[in-house]
Amino acid sequence: MNDDHSSVCQTDSLICSQHSSVSGKRAAFAHVIDSGAKIERINGSGEFPVSLSAAGQRPVHVVLTGTQSDSLSIWTTNSRHGFISRPAKPADLLTIRFVNSGVLFRDNPQDGGVVVDPTQALLTSFEEMRYQQVSPMFSSTTAAISRAVIQTAWQTFVAPNRVSLPEFHMTADTHTPGLLAIRQTLELYQQHMQVNKPAVDFMTPLLEEILAYQVISLWPSFCEETYHTVTSPHDASVKCALDYIEENLTRKISIAGIANASGLSVRTLQITFRRHMNCSPIQYLIARRLDAVRFDLLRRRDLSVCQIARSWGFVHMSDFSLRFRERFGQTPLQFRTFD
Repeated sequence: MNDDHSSVCQTDSLICSQHSSVSGKRAAFAHVIDSGAKIERINGSGEFPVSLSAAGQRPVHVVLTGTQSDSLSIWTTNSRHGFISRPAKPADLLTIRFVNSGVLFRDNPQDGGVVVDPTQALLTSFEEMRYQQVSPMFSSTTAAISRAVIQTAWQTFVAPNRVSLPEFHMTADTHTPGLLAIRQTLELYQQHMQVNKPAVDFMTPLLEEILAYQVISLWPSFCEETYHTVTSPHDASVKCALDYIEENLTRKISIAGIANASGLSVRTLQITFRRHMNCSPIQYLIARRLDAVRFDLLRRRDLSVCQIARSWGFVHMSDFSLRFRERFGQTPLQFRTFD
């Protein structure tokens, strides 16, 4: 666990920055809670759907950093001495938590509770929790997703005519490929939100959508039915998807939007597109935007590499440079200098 919490935030002020997203205003926050007065202030603010309290007679030291919106909130929690949290107000959320260090105990009315350590991840609905306690030297990464977002992903990606969500396993092995993919998406999202956003942000809605689809398709569930919508490859459908991507390269594009333009379900689009193009729709979209950046590096000498990259939706420069080099064999600066 990182003890250098002072570098994260020097005060317990709420809003560090705000961004616009498809789901509305997104607020970035950083709190250092190290006294009873600060616990009372946080609990009284109504900012979070839980109330915090010290664990017995232990001192309080909790650090919360992340971003928050109506549809998706992602944050990291670090605590030197542990703490207890209880529901404070209704919230129709599904919560995913990866424990980085320490142990978490969650008490649920139905099953009496569950203990989670770094070998497991936890997925529960908010209303199932009575209280939750974490150990000293605790660290975790958490995502709270609106049930409506998961419901939309479920009906779009898997079962258009099925209203109820599957019953997810409460815990899952963090070392499986599916859980590793979900964790990686959370980390990418956090990295993405740490940089200043351009006027047009292509990546945030895509990462939010990908995360919702990953939860639906990769988290273990008790669903007995298997939903497959695999059809024979359709050249016309793939062409419609390609045309839609080309026509909207400068706009925000979602996986569901590409599927709708092609006339296929998301799952069938993924399978059919990969069969024809040997890559996923999102990989193709990123490749085409890299092509556009490469063209502008020659055409727009008045703009910096960073400005051009941001204009095409790449806001994390190290990730952009890596992708550019993988595609073209040289860095953006090398390409512009040598050409």
